[in-house]
Amino acid sequence: DHEWAAGHAPEAIHTPLSSLATAPLPTWSTRRVVVVCRSGNRSKQATDLLRHRGVEAISLTGGMMAWQQAGGAVVTTVGDVDRIA
Repeated sequence: DHEWAAGHAPEAIHTPLSSLATAPLPTWSTRRVVVVCRSGNRSKQATDLLRHRGVEAISLTGGMMAWQQAGGAVVTTVGDVDRIA
């Protein structure tokens, strides 16, 4: 939750890592999914969990930090734009 609040892509959907192993999969799971966390480490774990459950998932190398450095748009839950807190 704190990483989501710190900064995410504008069209991203927040799904905590802890819910991916056993919770029912959301409707987005029928499409290819790009998994992102702040640095890229937890998103690799999430990608493995999703693939194990049959979801076509890839992890964004470098996470939101790399996304931001590449010029990707960033928003926070407090409305700040273009920075990761």
